[in-house]
Amino acid sequence: MTHILIIEDEENIRIGLKDLLETEHYQVSVAEDGKKGLSLALGNVADLVILDIMLPYVDGYEVLKAMRDANLETPVILLSAKTQELDRVLGFRLGADDYVTKPFSSSELLMRIKARLKNLQQEKLRSFRSGELMLDMVASKLCIGNKEVSATIKEKEILSYLIRHAGKAVTRQKILQDVWGAEASSVTSRTIDTHILTLRKKIEPDPKKPTFIVSVHNVGYRFEKAD
Repeated sequence: MTHILIIEDEENIRIGLKDLLETEHYQVSVAEDGKKGLSLALGNVADLVILDIMLPYVDGYEVLKAMRDANLETPVILLSAKTQELDRVLGFRLGADDYVTKPFSSSELLMRIKARLKNLQQEKLRSFRSGELMLDMVASKLCIGNKEVSATIKEKEILSYLIRHAGKAVTRQKILQDVWGAEASSVTSRTIDTHILTLRKKIEPDPKKPTFIVSVHNVGYRFEKAD
């Protein structure tokens, strides 16, 4: 299920957006100030962040800058009563993906959210390369060096997901939610372990000593990029 984080101090807007997005079947987390919002954002739990600029403790610009400094590429839509061009320019320079001024149309914001998420889905289809490993989701092709490796669609989707989160520990639950989506409730974490075991046999030089997909104790898995 797609996860959206709302960082907004105005209660009526925060609650209204949460209700709207949950009606659209998104998973929603909320934060009422910049400090809490930054903590949630840096936890890399969201697929998209809706971020107010004028926030208590830490303003939206600082939250956005901290996210980009941490190399988080999560799409961010800024919300603000600031309508000056300079404010928009600053937001985009800091790495915002969109800028919506208050008051805003709920239907327009929803369309912008869906557009950003569509772009995110398209990003998932690009080709990835790490050392000898190459994964092309468009051609549904997995290779080690010049040799194509036979793998199921689900195995490729899991590998693609881990590569896109390279260097970060990903929980089994997060993999279930983001790879299986609405079907996650019918799948157990043991299924993840089985797929990972199979993938290791196909892509690791030594499956017993994995260098691509490593286990993170009490958490899940992490993809390590080749040097």
